[in-house]
Amino acid sequence: MLASWLGMFGVNLTYNEAVNYVHLSLATVLLSLSPVYVLILERVFFKEKITIRKAGCAALAVFGCSLASGLLENLGGMKISGYGILLGVASGVFYAMYSLFTKIAMKRGYSGLTITFYCMVVIAVTLIPFTDWKILGAYFTEAPVHGAIFMVLHAICGAVLPYTFYTIGFQYMDAGKVSILAAGEPVAAMVFGIFCFGEMPAAIEFIGLFLTVIAIVLLGMPEKVRSNKTKPKEYDYGRKQKQHSETA
Repeated sequence: MLASWLGMFGVNLTYNEAVNYVHLSLATVLLSLSPVYVLILERVFFKEKITIRKAGCAALAVFGCSLASGLLENLGGMKISGYGILLGVASGVFYAMYSLFTKIAMKRGYSGLTITFYCMVVIAVTLIPFTDWKILGAYFTEAPVHGAIFMVLHAICGAVLPYTFYTIGFQYMDAGKVSILAAGEPVAAMVFGIFCFGEMPAAIEFIGLFLTVIAIVLLGMPEKVRSNKTKPKEYDYGRKQKQHSETA
């Protein structure tokens, strides 16, 4: 229930409201700050270490997303709203809380598919009283087949699959890594814009893409395991010292 309301519902409500008050790129970057909150919550509740690699990759991914979204280019003529910034920050916090509650549910034995299913059901039931059925009726009346196909694809590709993949990711890695990998959403939007709509980004946006990809690659590299080759020598040295003291 908490993952549904404070997580999935909270992030969608605050993010979509933030877009009405601030520029889209700014709202996207504020949402992309969620890995920072996840690392903090993960440290507090799960005692996970905030390694230099995690912190560095999170910072690099957020900076790359800032460049890829065009935030720095549009900063001069951008509308700034304190309420919009608050909503954007809240969207990142709610996204982090969804990660936290999902991790707790998985520790109790629930699978990623089960968590996603119940979250979707709870949100659907919660939003039924607030739905404007007249607008939906007019939309489907104008183009029944096209409208139905669009709504189904939008629901599957825009909500069901992303949350399903994101949730299942917690079964294979810690919440910090999953959130950092998911922070590349602005980069994915830029790639889709290039191939689907022919939008050609500026050079600085390509730099942001490159930095974000580097952060993801570095995060996915296996951790270096400290070699045990020196341990036997240390052990032998200690044993020899002990034997020497006994014979003395």
